Amino acid sequence: MGIGEWASLAAALMWTLSSLLWGRIHLSALALNLCKNFIAIAIIGVHLAVLIFLTGEPRLDLSLETWSWLGLSGLTGIVIGDTLYFRSIQILGPRLALMVATTCPIFVAVLGWLLLNENLQIYGIIGILLAVGGVIIVVADRKASKEKPGLFPGEHSIGVALGLLASICQAVGAVASKIGMAYENCDPLVATLVRIVVAAIATLGIVLYQKKLKELFPKIFTWPVMRVLIP
Repeated sequence: MGIGEWASLAAALMWTLSSLLWGRIHLSALALNLCKNFIAIAIIGVHLAVLIFLTGEPRLDLSLETWSWLGLSGLTGIVIGDTLYFRSIQILGPRLALMVATTCPIFVAVLGWLLLNENLQIYGIIGILLAVGGVIIVVADRKASKEKPGLFPGEHSIGVALGLLASICQAVGAVASKIGMAYENCDPLVATLVRIVVAAIATLGIVLYQKKLKELFPKIFTWPVMRVLIP
């Protein structure tokens, strides 16, 4: 396998481990997303600062087109997609939510084929059908609908629907990110920072609009929450 495949597997592993932790946090999905975004900005910002200090790379001066596509990616994939995914975890539990989330690469493949003229070979189509069939079997299992996932229960069908919507939004975000990075061969770390900064600002704006910041602030920055989120 090439570096791309290994990176994808590592990202999937990190996402799985993170999902197990997110399901333990007693915050609303939006508050959880807000907290996650600002912690990510701090970590990635420090990483970038060290790289720039040591090597002079990567460049931070991006074109308007790159900013626009990466911003769109942050809004769809992180603000909407991640919030819906967190809510899906809260309803279904990490195991089922992750199973539904496996549809995201399927939507990415289809969007890449439709919008980016990427090839979709017959074995890819077979893989998509197998993945969809597996998700349907697991989600339709009666025992699965009886799981007690945690702190914010909800209807099983709603959790599945939110998970699918999250996958679609994250797929749109992934495609938009790829388009934005292609404009000037943007560094992935810089692209990630731009996406998260846009998402953090938008999420904070929603919280301010709802007038919930004073209510959420004491809950977010507590040791039990930080202990789970920072790792």
